[in-house]
Amino acid sequence: MQFYTSIITIHIIFAGIWLSSAFLELLFRRKIKKKSDADCSGEVLMLYLNSGNLLGMIGASGILITGIFLVVLNPAYNFFDMSNNHWLATKQIIMVILLIITFIFLVPSAKNLRKYFNSENGKSSLLNNNDFRKVVRFNVIILVLVLINFLLAITHRYIG
Repeated sequence: MQFYTSIITIHIIFAGIWLSSAFLELLFRRKIKKKSDADCSGEVLMLYLNSGNLLGMIGASGILITGIFLVVLNPAYNFFDMSNNHWLATKQIIMVILLIITFIFLVPSAKNLRKYFNSENGKSSLLNNNDFRKVVRFNVIILVLVLINFLLAITHRYIG
């Protein structure tokens, strides 16, 4: 049982890493929007993209791997089983949605934004760039879903 408790602790640490990306997201977005288009620093944009990418990969990968271990190790849990632990099945469905949004929508938009910024005209109109708006929108959607998953995790004992 000590191993299971250790996995839960690591799972919670990865959740904290993923949730911390929400605070960095808001900080960097506010900093980027305060600057005018002409003054928008490439360093701030690259920090925004790199920090979101790094924390997202660490958090999502860690949550996914430790979550699978927790379900496999606990005989009371199953994958996508709404009859027993509806809160867990809901979390698992949200995780699948998060992965779909990340790999199908966010990653391509972020790659396009990097290409646009590295081009000659990319430094002049960042805030009006469609890919920047997409990256921000997808990051907000992802962070809301992560927050919902977190709330399901901490409240599942109280909601049945």
